[in-house]
Amino acid sequence: DLQHNLKHQRVSELNLQGYIGNLSYMRSINFYGEIPPKLGRLSQLHNLSVGNNSLVGEITTNLTGCTNLKFLHLGGNNFIHKIPIEIGSLRKLQHLILSNNEFTGGIPSFMGNLSSLTLLSVEGNNLEGSIPHEICSLKSLTWIAFHLNKLRGTFPTCLYNISSLNIISATNNQLNGSLPTNIFHTLPNLHKLLISNNQIIGQVPSLSKLQDLRYLSFSGNNLGDNSTDDLDILKSLTNCRQLQMIDIGFNNFGGHLPNSWGNLSMQLNELYQGGNHIVGEIPSAIGNLIGLVLLSMTGNSIDGTIPTTFGKLQNMQKLRLGRNKLSGGIGAFIGNLRNCQRLQHLVLSRNNLTGTIPVELFSISSLTTSLDLSQNLLNGSIPVEVGNLKNLGYLDMSENNLSWNSLNGIIPPSLASLKGLRSLDLSQNSLGGSIPNDLQKISVLQYFNVSLNMLVGEVPQGGVFQNASALVVTGNKNLCGGISELHLPPCPVDGKKLAKLHPFMLIATIVSAVAFLLIIASQKRVVAIKVLNLQKRGSQKSFIAECNALKNIKHRNVVPILTCCSGIDYKCQEFKALIFYNVLLDDDMIAQVSDFGLVRLFSTINGTSSQLTSTIVIKGTLGYYGMGSEVSTDGDMYSFGILLLEMLKGRRPIDEIFEDGQHLHTFVESSLPDNLLQVLDPSIVLNQEEEQNSQNLTPTVEKCIVSLFKIGLVCSMESPKERMKVDVTREVSEIRKTFLAM
Repeated sequence: DLQHNLKHQRVSELNLQGYIGNLSYMRSINFYGEIPPKLGRLSQLHNLSVGNNSLVGEITTNLTGCTNLKFLHLGGNNFIHKIPIEIGSLRKLQHLILSNNEFTGGIPSFMGNLSSLTLLSVEGNNLEGSIPHEICSLKSLTWIAFHLNKLRGTFPTCLYNISSLNIISATNNQLNGSLPTNIFHTLPNLHKLLISNNQIIGQVPSLSKLQDLRYLSFSGNNLGDNSTDDLDILKSLTNCRQLQMIDIGFNNFGGHLPNSWGNLSMQLNELYQGGNHIVGEIPSAIGNLIGLVLLSMTGNSIDGTIPTTFGKLQNMQKLRLGRNKLSGGIGAFIGNLRNCQRLQHLVLSRNNLTGTIPVELFSISSLTTSLDLSQNLLNGSIPVEVGNLKNLGYLDMSENNLSWNSLNGIIPPSLASLKGLRSLDLSQNSLGGSIPNDLQKISVLQYFNVSLNMLVGEVPQGGVFQNASALVVTGNKNLCGGISELHLPPCPVDGKKLAKLHPFMLIATIVSAVAFLLIIASQKRVVAIKVLNLQKRGSQKSFIAECNALKNIKHRNVVPILTCCSGIDYKCQEFKALIFYNVLLDDDMIAQVSDFGLVRLFSTINGTSSQLTSTIVIKGTLGYYGMGSEVSTDGDMYSFGILLLEMLKGRRPIDEIFEDGQHLHTFVESSLPDNLLQVLDPSIVLNQEEEQNSQNLTPTVEKCIVSLFKIGLVCSMESPKERMKVDVTREVSEIRKTFLAM
């Protein structure tokens, strides 16, 4: 059975000969190419339906051989050029669907020859010119669709005399002219009248005769003249008891909303009136339209308070009253709106609404799309109950927002409960406090604006706070931290919080031959550890002796010495904040000197006093830190590597000997692998004889020095990913053990 096999896509070969009468199971099965000319031999063919495939080219003129064709569906393909004149010979044709192709030219006048035609659909092409009057002779026509083309001129008034018409759709063209006063008197069966987005002008005639009308769309024209009787159209529609949708938005309609609009069809689902010049108050009779799902009145001059009768509209899903002159509080309105537990979208922005935001608003759990209260005169704080709207997508001062108000208080941490929130705008208020840290956990948040408030504290760095283009925090003088692109000052270190950090958190910054390290809260005590690179034999015993003497010193402003260790390793890497001075602060913020007396432990070598260098000098010293990266332990590794190379080479990283873009790292790297000892600072060699000739170094010493060079090079690689991690301390410790074992 051909129909059965086509339906289940089992046809491998199709021989279009003989007396096939129906090819109606060929829709949406991915045919491509052109229509074969031999199709015209099927003289008994009644139904050819190949819509929504990928057919191309022109419609074959051989279709004239299909003289019994009644249904021709070619829509949703890629046919081009003009509609062939030969189609006009298919006198038995009842349905002609050519929609959503790439046809050009005009609507051919021969369409008037298709006297049996009941459905004509040519929408979604590139047709131009005017609608031919010959179409008015199609007295059986029930459906005519011209929308989404480039048609010009006036809409033929004779079309309104085809009493059989159910649907007229001519939206999104360039049609002009006005609507004659009696044109709707002869269309008793009309269900849809869609002529939006054209250039039609003038008053709308009475529609009271269209008693079966279900969908009416006049939006995007120039209808009305901003007069008081413009909205008489609504009065005439009270006889249309089947109405489901009215769209008169974005025209020139003026006047007051009539009380009679409460007498519109109880089946009315959607009512669009935005973008006009409507004035006056919203009639309380709005509560009679209990079938309303969507009401849009944005962009008018409606004033007064919002009637509480909106609470009767329990089917309402979208309510848009923005950009009007509405005033007063919203407490009573919102209180009744709680009955609308299907409401998903509420826009009250750019009005003159006053008072506080009622808590009841956040009991409407169905609010999931957007909540926009922006640019009003609201005051008070944001209720913490905002966290109840867990599925809200936009709370966005332009979409769902509270900006341009006089809100004060803090940003409720409960906002972090809105896991579906994509946009949040609280800008231009008087909000204080800090930005809740948990907001960075909202994974779908794409835009965050809290500009021009009085916020303080640290800006988080996770989630949306990582993206500078999605983040606006300007105009808050006391914010700090955040990502570097925000150019905010660093946050001050809280001394009392330092003592509460995890035990064994370590900061290490190495300067020349001295390393200052800070360990926080070891055994619930704050201790400072000084690591010394001792350069003279016997200094270890001297160091221990000095420690034993110094630990007996007792003074309230001197940090006591507890003990000494042979080595120390990193225990974790979480603590990133640097302490640059040799003065620590206790719980009571009292200064404690941590270097007292240790300077005496440094011996003099070759008659020159070694210099103790405070870590403060490397905060931003050129050559000692990896530029262009965020602060991290990778930056510490870079500083360590450069300092190690400086000790081995005896030259600073920006010494004058480095020319033509060369620096310490590249200079040492160029000596790999055989000439490293040639760049070694001779003063490092302990024996005078070895100073004269580095070739006399023992193999073990040579191996240790080369290993240190390589560690310095790896730690100071340009790419942070290529640098060593904190286990470098273990490597250096092993080199030290090898050297001391000689």
